[in-house]
Amino acid sequence: MTSKMFAGRYYKSNEMLEQYKEEKRKIKEIRMWLNSKFQNLSIIFHTEPSVFSLAYDNVLKRDSFYTDDIFIKHDNFEREDCEMDYETILDMTEIVHVGFAKVITFIPGIMAYFVDTGHSIHVLKTPKIRHDDEFRLHSTNSAAVSWTREKFYCIHGIKFESKEFWKIVNRTMPPEIIIQLTNIEQRRVATQIYGIELLMTSLNKKLIDRSSRGNELYEIDLGTRPEWWWKGIKFTGLVLKYSCPSTGRIYFSGIPEVDNNEQRIKSADQAMAWKFGLSEEEYSRLTIEA
Repeated sequence: MTSKMFAGRYYKSNEMLEQYKEEKRKIKEIRMWLNSKFQNLSIIFHTEPSVFSLAYDNVLKRDSFYTDDIFIKHDNFEREDCEMDYETILDMTEIVHVGFAKVITFIPGIMAYFVDTGHSIHVLKTPKIRHDDEFRLHSTNSAAVSWTREKFYCIHGIKFESKEFWKIVNRTMPPEIIIQLTNIEQRRVATQIYGIELLMTSLNKKLIDRSSRGNELYEIDLGTRPEWWWKGIKFTGLVLKYSCPSTGRIYFSGIPEVDNNEQRIKSADQAMAWKFGLSEEEYSRLTIEA
């Protein structure tokens, strides 16, 4: 059985043949965009960002970049070094040396490229990208960014590890874990997916205080961590429930056990004062909240 080497991968003659043909077609298309003096350069087509990054790092160690611009401009396209979606993807893949690895958007199928002094053009394939109405990387039923094998999961522009993502979108992550997510943006997005009312209903909680302003302070059960010398240590946390004066929307926010003055938080208004960066006395004098 014969096989062919292409972009660092072996393709058996009876499998992945169509993909091989497609990549050959893309290389032919790339040559159509090159300046005439670069038509004979070899093109290495990388289908995964990790392989592209590894090739880049090897060239970087040798300090052997070819810096001339090799692509022509087309009347119907404008070149941009970075766009929002592509810049986000670059951050994800740790391809941050944009001085050499250039982001391009005007050639279909290509995300970035660099050229080494051996006159080889290294090209990274453009992934499939899904986004929301505000053009943030987003999908709740698949990866928001996907190459052949490497995938990135995002909800409204916030990146999650694969296991976290599927637990959140399927609502199988325990509510107490949602509340404990250290990344505040991940916690916010996960809360949106679950629905805060459902999340709070699922938690084992106890009302500590309700103020005349409508603020409510709850103690929630975050579970028990087993210790070898004892049955386990019970963990609790504070959550403040409050409403937006202008919209009437209900919000929940995690609150520390002590305020900025090292005073233990015991009341709902004290917790809200902490959110404003005020003392409880200063908060009590407020007549308008926004």
